[in-house]
Amino acid sequence: MNLKSGVFALALATTMALSACQSEEQQAAAKANAGVQAAVAASAESPAAAVAVGARNLRENNLKALVEASVPPEYLAQLHGKWTAKLNEAPITDAKRAEFKADMDKLTAVDAEKKLWQEMAPKLAKLKAESAAQMPMVVGIGRGVLVSAVQQNEDLNEPQKQQAVKAINAFATWAESAQFTDPVLAQKALGVVCQTARELKFASLDEVRALTFDQALAKGDIAFKGLKQVFELYGLSIDQTLDSVKAVLVSETGDQAKVKVSYTLLATPLEFESEMVRYQGRWYGADGLRKMQKEAAESAVAKAVAPAAKG
Repeated sequence: MNLKSGVFALALATTMALSACQSEEQQAAAKANAGVQAAVAASAESPAAAVAVGARNLRENNLKALVEASVPPEYLAQLHGKWTAKLNEAPITDAKRAEFKADMDKLTAVDAEKKLWQEMAPKLAKLKAESAAQMPMVVGIGRGVLVSAVQQNEDLNEPQKQQAVKAINAFATWAESAQFTDPVLAQKALGVVCQTARELKFASLDEVRALTFDQALAKGDIAFKGLKQVFELYGLSIDQTLDSVKAVLVSETGDQAKVKVSYTLLATPLEFESEMVRYQGRWYGADGLRKMQKEAAESAVAKAVAPAAKG
């Protein structure tokens, strides 16, 4: 081996060693930031790419990339502020602290799956016996309520209502056939829940309240991954639905565009049209952008009025 090859091999080995030494948190942060850069680039590329990248971010459990591609930089601070206010609107009591710790201790114990299943098994057997005849009726009532709500929604046009009803029917059909009381599936789902709780690594409720917005999104990635795994066990693949998403440009005039989004949910093909707006060089959903701008304007008025009211 010559000197040049030896230096290259040493550099490669050092890089690999440093990479292996990275903490899980550092690796997750690096992945999230890479996703952010890709998402931002896509939102500047075209309105269809901006829609498609949102589905890809969810597919990859990257909520930070989803948020930063969907929210203009000037409104991110506003979003962070809303998060902090919402999280801390109710004070933490000692009772809530104790309850949270007891729940997390149960879920993260070494033998959590075994102990929790011993508690859950008889309750599940009882539920199975009681719900067998009632499930179709319960699903039917739920379907009727949701369809009625859609039909009465004045914010939806007729094509949107039709698509919403198709989605409700798909969910209802799935719920009627899903084996929610199957003990084997329930044990597997319990295992996912316990593993997710361990990955979240929450020691206390105070720790949860102290999360920054970005830290909360990182924890949300873990929780969303666990949720998808549970649904997958019962025959609903969120990832499969996200993989089916296709965005096609319908029209584009200046900074306004319309994109047709199609996807398959539980073997049911669905589609809708999304209005997009180009703002500061990037494409955003028109409804979401209008809402953020309205909230920013209302907040500015409130801040201006507050000093006058005090005086």
